[in-house]
Amino acid sequence: MQRKRKRKPIRITWQREALRDKALCDDIFLRVALYKRPEVAKAILEPLLGKKDIEVVKLEVQKHSELAGGHSVVFDAIIKTVDGIVYNVEVQRWAPDAPTRRMRYYASMLDASSLKKGLTYDALPHCVVIFIVDADYGKTGEPLYHVCRYYQENGTVFDDGQEILIANLGNEDTVSEIGCLMHDMKAVDPVEMINPILSDAVDRIKYDRGDKTVDEAMERFVSSELGKAEARGIQKGIEKGARDAIVSLFLDGIIGEEVAAQRLGMTAEEFREIVRAQRKA
Repeated sequence: MQRKRKRKPIRITWQREALRDKALCDDIFLRVALYKRPEVAKAILEPLLGKKDIEVVKLEVQKHSELAGGHSVVFDAIIKTVDGIVYNVEVQRWAPDAPTRRMRYYASMLDASSLKKGLTYDALPHCVVIFIVDADYGKTGEPLYHVCRYYQENGTVFDDGQEILIANLGNEDTVSEIGCLMHDMKAVDPVEMINPILSDAVDRIKYDRGDKTVDEAMERFVSSELGKAEARGIQKGIEKGARDAIVSLFLDGIIGEEVAAQRLGMTAEEFREIVRAQRKA
């Protein structure tokens, strides 16, 4: 009788531990999942656009865009498809972090970064900014809102090649394609996810599967971003006290809500009230 081989224990790095309670709707996690993975970009775009067989020809993660004298932005992901359309996908867990004018600015910056110097305006591609947020911005319960310009006098569309899509993370009907996507975007456990491509991507991030691309993304995004965020949190702690430092670490994605509440010796609901109060301050 052949003896069963013992399973090799999974090595958990500190980067993976930092992302233990995160999901695709957290920006750093999404950047790691998308890094050099066009199939993940495709799995996210297709339900949002209601299309099949989207072909991704270019994928850039954490792209910086800056204009002289202007406010710089860091795009979570820029995706170009074979039909020439450029998409910017952004995730925001906190609704106040995604005001409508921020959406407008991101759309403008996407346009500015898409037109190379010396080209005419006709070369400007069709650009779509997609915000996935934990709020019902249209106030009518729709899972997805399409924002575009139109002629006020006759209601026809002013087709300037720019769109904003706002997807509501609160919609998880698990029947519609968008609902299934929103479910998967919020799922912490890959076993509970519906789309096998997204589930596999999350699994590779949470557990060490020997995926060198994921390890590279971890080092590129998680190590640097969490280091900066932790430094900001420590500085805030010196200036404003330990409570604000814990809230800062939570908002920067370093620690989860449960851990933050435990460190402050309070319930999760009490911690949420502190976060809301700091947001209003």
